[in-house]
Amino acid sequence: MTVNDRIVDDNYHRSLSPGMVYSVVQIDDEYFRVINDDGEPILYPKALFEVVDPSVPEEWVTITFDDGEYFIGPAEFNKTGFYEDYFDGVADAVDKFESFRKEFGLPALKARKNIPEVYMMDAKGKLEELLKKYQKQVQFEALELTSPDQLGVDQDSPFHLACWRGDIDDANIMIAGGADLNLAGDLGDTPLHYAVRMQREDVIVALLAAGAISNLKNDYDDTPLDIAENEGNQEIIALLTR
Repeated sequence: MTVNDRIVDDNYHRSLSPGMVYSVVQIDDEYFRVINDDGEPILYPKALFEVVDPSVPEEWVTITFDDGEYFIGPAEFNKTGFYEDYFDGVADAVDKFESFRKEFGLPALKARKNIPEVYMMDAKGKLEELLKKYQKQVQFEALELTSPDQLGVDQDSPFHLACWRGDIDDANIMIAGGADLNLAGDLGDTPLHYAVRMQREDVIVALLAAGAISNLKNDYDDTPLDIAENEGNQEIIALLTR
């Protein structure tokens, strides 16, 4: 089954592009698990999509529960915690899913580029500890932070805040932990918009090296380059136009 993304809400549903067709690898009563733009098998609400091909592989299994919930998907993935194991890097789960990906010609997983190795070591553990620190910030107090992409009351995420502050260690930990490099926050600003506006050159370098898109516009139709040009910062202009 494939689906056509209909609505993208960057507050909650990253790594999707309007009008793109995605492959579904699991269906339940509320969600499709699709291979997103990063090649990751992520759960997204069904309301985001229009089904363009309703066919389901004959070998997939269907499991129903007394409360009306159900699961449809490959039998080898019908194990509690399978995808948690996959994202934690458990070898058996990774091997099974990557074999499935190869067999059916699904999009490849996109690696984050040029992230210092020190941040990739135990990236999940580092991120979990870091989010505990951000949980104490007033804008996130009402949330249970589990992701660097969650938006606080000011409509910015911990990742936005790290880039605005110029905290390069925090930013790199979040990048290694899978932060959305192009997440739109308050007034449509991405982390790169913030880093440029606050002239955080080391953060700008890290974002660009990891693959951040440099020509996205905010709600005022300004790109990061527009901001740098308005500030007349030649060093940052050079970084953005390499």
